[in-house]
Amino acid sequence: MRVDAQRNYDAIVEAAAREIYRVGASASLEEIACQAGVGSATLHRRFRTRRELLQAVFTDRVQHICARASTLSSTMSPGDALRAWLLELTQFSAATRGVADTLILDAKPDPATSSCEAMLVSTATTLLAEALEAGEAASWVSALDLLALVNSISARRTHRAGPIRTHPGTPRGFSPSRLTVFVERAHLQPHAAPSRATTTSRRDKTR
Repeated sequence: MRVDAQRNYDAIVEAAAREIYRVGASASLEEIACQAGVGSATLHRRFRTRRELLQAVFTDRVQHICARASTLSSTMSPGDALRAWLLELTQFSAATRGVADTLILDAKPDPATSSCEAMLVSTATTLLAEALEAGEAASWVSALDLLALVNSISARRTHRAGPIRTHPGTPRGFSPSRLTVFVERAHLQPHAAPSRATTTSRRDKTR
């Protein structure tokens, strides 16, 4: 790709990300082109359909959030890095929920979407493995468990907040403390999992 073509591509993707975070997946392509400083024809020449643009934005942001893992790991303990990354991923997931839903609901499977999922699973697996090795995570928690947790929380926040988000990356109504509570409930802390007998005993004492 030529330098000027790459510059236009990057500008369009960045402008699209801002507009999508602001109004959702139905963001105006004309407004995106205007913010990117390119003509509508340039945008449509580079991205033939809205879906292609949404996929480019989603892939770009997933790559960014996965790259953040290395930064967090170099500045925090493994357990803290995992928790911080899960928080950032939850914010990202809630902010881009409409984009992800549009791509997933598309009738034609896209290898790019599967690639994004693979990147997220790989990153979560690596962070969790490092936390496990450091004794800062529970052995019975899997990367898929944590990603399912993030997906559930982001879906709830998006539903309550509505499609309009006033600040990129931080959905309206999002509460970081909620993730902390859910993570603790998911037994991310390396203590022994409660047995069924213990749970039953506790239940009996409350009667």
